[in-house]
Amino acid sequence: MFGRGCTTPAVKCEKGEYKRLLRTEIRQSGIDAPLGGEEFAEDIVMAMDLGHVETSEESLGRFLKTLKGLFHQFSR
Repeated sequence: MFGRGCTTPAVKCEKGEYKRLLRTEIRQSGIDAPLGGEEFAEDIVMAMDLGHVETSEESLGRFLKTLKGLFHQFSR
């Protein structure tokens, strides 16, 4: 979508850091983003590989597994 990937910090960062990184990456891609990238949220989420993230990022993996369990309960 933006023609580039984004490198995230290796350790947990301060609040708002991921938003700042996203805005910087979008700005550097040369795409006009008057809302700082929020207008691309749906496209970004649809492009995410959550299966990979679930296995490569321990804390996010736990969150996704819990969330899947809750969705499964609600679908019964």
